[in-house]
Amino acid sequence: MPRPSLFVVLVLSTLGACTVADDEPAVDQSCGDPRYGDGVCQTELSCAVPDIDCFLTFEDDHAAAAWYGPIEAANAMKKGTAPRALLPTSDPRHALARSLLDRGWEAFRHTRPVGRLGEQHPGLVVIEEPEANAFVVRDAATQHAGFSVQVYTGLLDLALTDDARLALMMHELQHAVGLHVVEGTHDRIRVHYVAAGGEPIGRDQADEPMTRAAITAWRDVSGEIGNYAQSELGGFPLGGDVSDVMATVLAAGIQRDPTKCARANTLISQLRRDVLGSVDLLGGALTVSLTTLPPRVNAALVALKTECLAGFTASFVDVVAAMLKTTPADVMSHLSPADLALVSNKHVVDAINALTLDRRAKLRMYEAMLPGHAAWSTARYFSVEEDADDVASFVLDAAGLDPTAGAELYLTLLTNLDASAGARCRAELAAGTVPAYGVNLEDEHHDTCWRAAHVTQLATTPRTARRIAGPASGLPSDFVPPTRLPFPRAGGPVILY
Repeated sequence: MPRPSLFVVLVLSTLGACTVADDEPAVDQSCGDPRYGDGVCQTELSCAVPDIDCFLTFEDDHAAAAWYGPIEAANAMKKGTAPRALLPTSDPRHALARSLLDRGWEAFRHTRPVGRLGEQHPGLVVIEEPEANAFVVRDAATQHAGFSVQVYTGLLDLALTDDARLALMMHELQHAVGLHVVEGTHDRIRVHYVAAGGEPIGRDQADEPMTRAAITAWRDVSGEIGNYAQSELGGFPLGGDVSDVMATVLAAGIQRDPTKCARANTLISQLRRDVLGSVDLLGGALTVSLTTLPPRVNAALVALKTECLAGFTASFVDVVAAMLKTTPADVMSHLSPADLALVSNKHVVDAINALTLDRRAKLRMYEAMLPGHAAWSTARYFSVEEDADDVASFVLDAAGLDPTAGAELYLTLLTNLDASAGARCRAELAAGTVPAYGVNLEDEHHDTCWRAAHVTQLATTPRTARRIAGPASGLPSDFVPPTRLPFPRAGGPVILY
């Protein structure tokens, strides 16, 4: 239910104007690069400010909502749901969010290099959604960064300080201002390193080629079978492209004969639920007893092949082609000779098993590639998410607000998700323990508890200039990068029978 107007009036009266700390050095908002403002978006200029040509700006929030509305409708159609409601600017919750965003942008544009973008105001779209979150997106037509922050009502309803809400909004503003939503920026900004002898600040590190090679290859492979390399998992994929192939053939078998597929479906569902249900919310490690898994994996795959898919003649390549809505020849042309050998002349389940075993072995190989035989748990990379966290902390600090407010935000979100996980995280932070970085290196957000610790650490560490990683060099001569399967998939039903 919307808050009473009087409540909003009282809240707005307590926010006050943004003041930037007196000792903050002036930020150079100029750009001598002749490409700045030439009408073409350039993501790499010789100055610190982002190219003004890379942004789609809005006259007001009505214009921002008119732009975002079709995006919401298209996303809802893909999910098969109704579009979520966009709050009118007259709604008290919109007024509250607008005041917070204005306050944050005032600090942002005076303390960060934004160039002529500082003459604009970020648009705001408030979406009726109970999740506490916000986001920015690029414009589909121009591929430019939409200079508008989309805020969920859950962020306004959650018991948070205004500083914590601002931390999230400034995080999203940096995603836009830093051009994180523009293609290529994710790869360009990454800095790969090993956390040896403590937890260094990622943005201050130099990119280490061998670490870059290991992490990049690992992330590619994990996108095919999931994040877990344990040999006890055998040929059972726990995520990614190969898991989607398994789900597709299981669904096809169930559609043909649900009775024959009942046992396989039960075994696969229970195995997946038991393994992924054991994931520790702090770091993502598996807590299930691994020694119990090999016979269960074997039983699930055998049941899928001999019971559910008995008589199934479509090959792995045929299935992928149906998923992609292309031809088997096209799929084969994108597979490496090694992968073709793994899947050719085999039942589709045997091909899934072979590919998963191969990829899991590769994960373990890449995990052993870190310089100095460092433990894989020390592998790190500076990401756009970390950059957004850092800049949000910088802006809050410069505005005289709490630079650790992002930590409060992440601890609150973690506690709301699981109270015991939140309590454990708080205990680790109080004890000075460095939380786990997170098993899922494919996700650039890193682990929530680690992020809370990082924001707190950053607030007490002298600031340095933003670092943008250049291209890697000096890769080992015998390093062979992985070949990804020809995904992503096209939408729509997959017909195999």
